[in-house]
Amino acid sequence: MADVLNSKKKALNGSRILVLGVTYKPDIDDMRESPALDIIKLLEPRGALVSYNDPYVSSLQAEGLTTPFVDFSESVIRNADCVMIATNHSVYDWGLIRTSSPAIIDCRNMIRKLSG
Repeated sequence: MADVLNSKKKALNGSRILVLGVTYKPDIDDMRESPALDIIKLLEPRGALVSYNDPYVSSLQAEGLTTPFVDFSESVIRNADCVMIATNHSVYDWGLIRTSSPAIIDCRNMIRKLSG
């Protein structure tokens, strides 16, 4: 994450990070053993301003996190310094994410699949 932000001349501290998907697998509401939660827990203490969207999870309070939920929209994606695709839910518009994100970390190779 820090390398991607550095390539955009941004520091992790103070950067707006949007995490897409916090469940363990796509299209379910199960967060057990979700790597996205571990990533959020690593980013927030380092000063990243993390928000998330997941159509199946509206709050992370049960996980001990206060990370804000945000709607999935073009403006939210554009306003993030970096978008991290953590879970590949079928409802996400991958083309919109690819064209609107200033920087992407694609943990599920969804953007690569668009390019062939």
